[in-house]
Amino acid sequence: MFQSKIFRSKALTIGVAAFLLSLILPLESPAQQMGALGGIVYQEDMKTTVENAVVKIKNIQTNKEFQSGPTDNKGAYKIAGVAEGRYILGVSTKQGDYNFAFEVFIKGGETARLDIALKKGEMPAVVASLEKKPLAFFTTPIGIAVVVLASGGLIAGGYFIITGTKSADKR
Repeated sequence: MFQSKIFRSKALTIGVAAFLLSLILPLESPAQQMGALGGIVYQEDMKTTVENAVVKIKNIQTNKEFQSGPTDNKGAYKIAGVAEGRYILGVSTKQGDYNFAFEVFIKGGETARLDIALKKGEMPAVVASLEKKPLAFFTTPIGIAVVVLASGGLIAGGYFIITGTKSADKR
């Protein structure tokens, strides 16, 4: 009789439900999942700071954008409340916009530091030529023939290795 009262108890039911919910719910709060990015914006010489520049980042997967307020007289910027992920980076100043050809990873619960030097320039010739015609050789008739012959050679070589091993085992 004592056992049946314990198993029908509301307190036990609530305790078991709370325990199961604690296993399902995440341990970290959403505020801990957010990261931040901060640093200093410099001119090309890496000594002169840039005032009133705005640093912008864009998540590669979600395309969500974040931006800092204008940099102070020391060139400092900070972007807070950023979801964990990979971002591309750009800076807007009175002299123009600067886009950088690298990714920044921001981890939740941490502040990444990135000092930026602004330098105008063009895309390197190697990168520009790759963007125009990627792997152009393999789209020509000779390139296609090379791929077909190489594949056939690998298949034939594999066939002879397998059949040669089988015939050697029969001896």
